[in-house]
Amino acid sequence: MLRYQCSLLPCSQSLIGFIFTFEYLLACMKALFIIGFIALCVGCAHTHGPFIQDSIRIVQPVEQQHDNGNLVMRAFNDGGTKCIMIIDAEGQKFDVYIDHRIGTETPGAIYLFDYPGKPGSVRVVNQQSFKKEVGDFE
Repeated sequence: MLRYQCSLLPCSQSLIGFIFTFEYLLACMKALFIIGFIALCVGCAHTHGPFIQDSIRIVQPVEQQHDNGNLVMRAFNDGGTKCIMIIDAEGQKFDVYIDHRIGTETPGAIYLFDYPGKPGSVRVVNQQSFKKEVGDFE
């Protein structure tokens, strides 16, 4: 075992036991490396940016709206189109519609603000990005 005595400190009775071992320094370096690595992983774990399409911006984290402890979700008698109400980190409320209309040309398409086909509805162009950044509500 290699032992190094600290040569920068004067030798005295109170410092006789002040000896560093190579193994101790190596263990400290490993511990610091592991702590730094964990801190880096925690910092990178949730670095998704907001979902942006034209003037629409939905910022993470997103929560589904609740009513008396129950999730708020509407289903339509058209084949199963769903509406999920969400609130983003900035407090903005959004209605997310998933198109399951009978005979639709866009099955599973995501629309914001209003029922698919209505004048106020906006179809999400990049659904993969929406599902990644906001959530998959299927």
